[in-house]
Amino acid sequence: MAIVAHTRVPPGALGAAFRHEIQGIDPDLPVFNLWTLAERLERNYWFQRAIGAIGLGGALAVTRILKSVLVQVSPSEPATFAAAALVLSAAAACGCLIPARRAMRVDPVVALYRE
Repeated sequence: MAIVAHTRVPPGALGAAFRHEIQGIDPDLPVFNLWTLAERLERNYWFQRAIGAIGLGGALAVTRILKSVLVQVSPSEPATFAAAALVLSAAAACGCLIPARRAMRVDPVVALYRE
């Protein structure tokens, strides 16, 4: 579970207050990983950069295999990389859009009732 709070004071000063209030609601509920939004965004930023670098390295490694399959096209050509990225992005968008449209047709009350 995550709790997000917008404050006018420095967020680090509210850690003890959040712990106290949450423990007051449920003493058995553990409270950990208190982060500010800036810390969270910075952590996600570096994680995404690392994953992107791994993906790019993997793509460049696969070019040797693709060299034997592609005819008159260099696998490391920027246009080829861009086209492949566009095709994969379109496939990912369709993979997200189709289930999302189906989920939008379901009444939320009915979905929660069946849960």
